[in-house]
Amino acid sequence: MIASLAPVMAWAGNRHCVGETPESLSVSAKGTRTAIVCLAGRPVEMRYNALRRTIAVKREGKQAVIARIEKGYTPELIGSVDYIRFLPSELQPYASRGIVLLNIAERTTSGDGRGQCGSGEEIFVVTVDVSRAPARRLGKVLIHSCREPVILLNTDGHASDYTSFSVRDGKLAMKFMVLHEHEGDPTAVLSDDFRSLQFVGD
Repeated sequence: MIASLAPVMAWAGNRHCVGETPESLSVSAKGTRTAIVCLAGRPVEMRYNALRRTIAVKREGKQAVIARIEKGYTPELIGSVDYIRFLPSELQPYASRGIVLLNIAERTTSGDGRGQCGSGEEIFVVTVDVSRAPARRLGKVLIHSCREPVILLNTDGHASDYTSFSVRDGKLAMKFMVLHEHEGDPTAVLSDDFRSLQFVGD
């Protein structure tokens, strides 16, 4: 069985939010993976449907597809499906505004797995506004790539390794080995509109 996405994270005001335990987050026979977090006392559910190649977020009974992966690019083809997960609670600096962060992964190419990046992966941070239902995607930013010069520092192949992540001045920050023209372990934060990275120094 594939490992569950992430533990249930109890953020502020979770007294009325009774989530499942991490062990009960299961993978169905059809390949659907589900994770739940508690935000302002209410559950927020993320669901990855491998057959439909969709990632959806559900809040107050209303579900919205926030990402769709093209055929041939699904992460299970390269063993990267575990990267589809909510970030840990300590890396959710926008939670008080009803905004959550999650990672998703896609295959770099749709070929036969040969050649440069044939089995490579692209990892993104996706920002979702769940302050009201239905949820709404605010941004999708590339943070690790085989094809582009964007490489996180300290990536060891484990989806749960967040040693390159931190919170700086209320924003999600990440440390890179290479970030386009910036080298020497540069640091960048999510932009205010959640659609790009802003270089802030080494």
